[in-house]
Amino acid sequence: MYIKQNHIQPQSLSDIVNQGIGLVLTLFSKMVFVPIITALPYFTAIAYLRFNFQEELPWLGAAVASAGSAAYVWLLVSFPFIVLFSEKGTSWSVSQKLALKKWGKKVPLLAIGFILYSILLAAGGILFLLPGVLVFLLFMLFPFISIFENKSVWQAFKRSAFLMRGALFRGGCLAVLMLGVQIILHTSILSLFAADEFWVLGLSAALTHAVIVPFQSVVLAIFYFSVRAEKEAFDYKVFQSYAFRYDMAQ
Repeated sequence: MYIKQNHIQPQSLSDIVNQGIGLVLTLFSKMVFVPIITALPYFTAIAYLRFNFQEELPWLGAAVASAGSAAYVWLLVSFPFIVLFSEKGTSWSVSQKLALKKWGKKVPLLAIGFILYSILLAAGGILFLLPGVLVFLLFMLFPFISIFENKSVWQAFKRSAFLMRGALFRGGCLAVLMLGVQIILHTSILSLFAADEFWVLGLSAALTHAVIVPFQSVVLAIFYFSVRAEKEAFDYKVFQSYAFRYDMAQ
């Protein structure tokens, strides 16, 4: 496993980000392949739909793009998280196959979770902006909990809300950081091409998400472990016990 003892402890925001970047750089080749091969066709299709709606229904095109991005991140962020539990020295192909197998088993649960999450987020956003933001922050740890703790959809939602109490500010800062990086990458890539074709927009979105998903996954994973270390008797020995059960359950 690539998770070490220094990852399982209360940490500042800067330490979480720095350790996340270090892990991503170490494992990027093992984390980026699946995001790239899935992002290219996915975001090309999303960009095509957006372009079709742009003239007559621009709000619908923007909604499709936003929902598509959120769904992709929600579903794919768990793949790099699973890679963190692969054994050191495992070949690239073997680690990809094992991670894909484990991730594939969790996709239905993650998809159901995203549908419920979207409903709650939309309801909160319609009522007031603040409840929508709270929904986003309270449930941001759902993918990690559903995988590492093997929780059901509803249990993972409740567990995420419990862990995020008292950690909303830090979670919000991480979310703003990731959104900022995503915007900078996307606009930088678009500046190199004429964005008057849907495939250019799709390519830019695909490359952006292929880079941001591993970063977001690892940083939020360290944040998740840090919050657990603060709130519970969760140290590296407990982590190893959980990780062993997680591996056996797959």
